[in-house]
Amino acid sequence: MISYNCDAYRNGLAFVLTSPNLEVVAIVHGRQEALEKLNHITAHVILLDIRMPGMDGVETCKQIKALHPTIGIIAMSMYDACHPDVKEILKAGADAFLPKDADQDKILRHIHSVAIGDRCFDKDCLPVVDSLINGEHAEIPELDEEEMQVLQ
Repeated sequence: MISYNCDAYRNGLAFVLTSPNLEVVAIVHGRQEALEKLNHITAHVILLDIRMPGMDGVETCKQIKALHPTIGIIAMSMYDACHPDVKEILKAGADAFLPKDADQDKILRHIHSVAIGDRCFDKDCLPVVDSLINGEHAEIPELDEEEMQVLQ
């Protein structure tokens, strides 16, 4: 599922992701529509914009994870990985982060990794992940010991 405020970006992303082994099951405009759709469809991964007018991606991530903990969430933004909102959405339960200018191959790799239950972070995001592990370990219980060793 793709949840973005910008129609052109949403539709373009859906087009780019069209492939034989990947199905876009929904394209939604915002939080309420996403939550309603999740009651009627099965989604394995959600691409979620961090900041949109009238919709907070961090809060949306928290709500989706509370209601559907097995759905993977890839946070996307025009912000770089060091922006405070990236740290907040990872604390909220996002399984990966990608900048909006990520290429098709990178997006597909992240989707497939998150779909099988992995957390996926590029090297640009590692300082943020490291600060969460070392400074706020108690707030990210999703990581097991082996995952934390790999990240460190």
